[in-house]
Amino acid sequence: FANTFRVRFVNTITSWIPGNEGGLAAGILLGGQNHLEPRVVEDFRKTGVSHIVAASGYNVTVVSGWVLAALNRVVGRRTSTFFVILSIILYVFVAGAGPPIVRAGLMAIVAALGLWLGRKSTPMWALLLVGWGMLMWRPELWEDIGFQLSFAATAGILLVSGRGNWVVAELKTVLAAYFATAPIILYHFGKVSLVAPMVNLLVSWVVPIVMQIVGVAL
Repeated sequence: FANTFRVRFVNTITSWIPGNEGGLAAGILLGGQNHLEPRVVEDFRKTGVSHIVAASGYNVTVVSGWVLAALNRVVGRRTSTFFVILSIILYVFVAGAGPPIVRAGLMAIVAALGLWLGRKSTPMWALLLVGWGMLMWRPELWEDIGFQLSFAATAGILLVSGRGNWVVAELKTVLAAYFATAPIILYHFGKVSLVAPMVNLLVSWVVPIVMQIVGVAL
């Protein structure tokens, strides 16, 4: 059921925007590289920005934020939280339910439940709890590269998160994710992109804008 919607959404986007641009738009919104030419996929890998076409925690944050903003004043916090959790579950499945998006979705659900109970969740504890639960459910995920990179990047970002202006916060996020995932990338692929932090700083601010425009249009 969810895959049917995913295929329909992706086909709609790529019919509006043909070529690599449509594949990129679909990848940013729903994850996936299937509609990108191999040379583009390789260029993304070499410059360390493959993650922008992988559904992640940011996508889940945007989806849940849309639902919460739309319903909070209409039906109240507790009821809107139920719809937030439902929207997260639906998005996770439409986005392919890979280990990274499942991890992000479960963390968002933990945060939403904390909001519903009137308690503030601790992101690092939520990450550890979700990671442990996923490994108990499927121990083979320990060897999944996507799971490893998602867990490491999130842990790195959470360890350095804090106050600061937008530029400082973005720089800290990019560098934290880079240094947390570089050993894993080096281990699996034998090389790591030295230009990845600079490229991510140049393009990362565009990704949320593209995602929301494509989402609203769809």
